[in-house]
Amino acid sequence: MCRKTKHLNDVDRIDMGTKTYSQQEINVIVLTGVTLFGLAEAVVLYFFFPHYYTPYMLLIPAYFLLLAASLLWITMHLRIKQSVRQSLTAFMLLTVCQLFTSIALIVCYTIFIDVHRKAFVLLFGTYYAWFLVLKIFVCFHTERRQQINKKQS
Repeated sequence: MCRKTKHLNDVDRIDMGTKTYSQQEINVIVLTGVTLFGLAEAVVLYFFFPHYYTPYMLLIPAYFLLLAASLLWITMHLRIKQSVRQSLTAFMLLTVCQLFTSIALIVCYTIFIDVHRKAFVLLFGTYYAWFLVLKIFVCFHTERRQQINKKQS
């Protein structure tokens, strides 16, 4: 349900019924989400599947913290005057780079380390799915903030 509402300076904006988060709030939500999901996976693996737990599994949360940091760095440096299309192009380029880097990491792990590789790939895949949910959240709110800022200026 979209409805038009009056905002600052009587500028029309589309109100989708969701909150528009600031960049700092998005940073906190994404980094907390990545960290808590990593802790939850480590606890479940350590206590319920201890025979699959290896110290190499800690590479997964560290890797996704780096991915989250790169995503947040890109969104912080998007200019307000930049069009939504340019922002979407930057997100897609980042997504493709992160996908190829993730595939390379999985291949390197299976070739060089080869310790519980099925468990590693399964955990990596679930973490990647969660990361994509967070990435959609960031993309949606960044685009929404740009639209609001564009209408206000």
